[in-house]
Amino acid sequence: MQYGYTMNQSGHDIPREWILLDSCSTDSVFNNCSFLNSIVAGEVAIIMRSNGGSLEYYLKSTLKFFPLDVFYNEYLLANIISLFDLMRVPGIVITLDSRKDPGFSVIFDARLYYFAPFKNGLYYFDTRVGSRNVSNINSSDKFTPYSLMQTVSDNKKIYTTQEIKGAENSRLLQEK
Repeated sequence: MQYGYTMNQSGHDIPREWILLDSCSTDSVFNNCSFLNSIVAGEVAIIMRSNGGSLEYYLKSTLKFFPLDVFYNEYLLANIISLFDLMRVPGIVITLDSRKDPGFSVIFDARLYYFAPFKNGLYYFDTRVGSRNVSNINSSDKFTPYSLMQTVSDNKKIYTTQEIKGAENSRLLQEK
């Protein structure tokens, strides 16, 4: 038997089309089977305990969005991805820069999944809006490659004519 933990939010209806990103959950759990690949009975059941009670999970699957194993229970309050689980996916990039934006940007397989903050403190990705291709991200969010190589003619621009002649004469003397 495996035990996990998740936080419980009450008083809000969470759309079944949302996927929550949760830093307090130890496991990823889903109630919307349309986000999942084939659902199979798990070899090991998991009981998730929260401040709102507990739920048992006997069904497992993988997400269609990320190569991530999740548990499935149709009676769950929401679709929840554990931030810890998501960070362990090879090739995934998760950023939060509160100086720029209050949400999490998750980049995987050339797609951007934006987890926006909701008024109750949850971070959600609305699948009805969908993900964006990385090439459509604002250029200020991308790294711009540049070369640190300099040409002789560029270097000559920062020296006086006399300094250049002195360097050329020194090189000629060394060649002799």
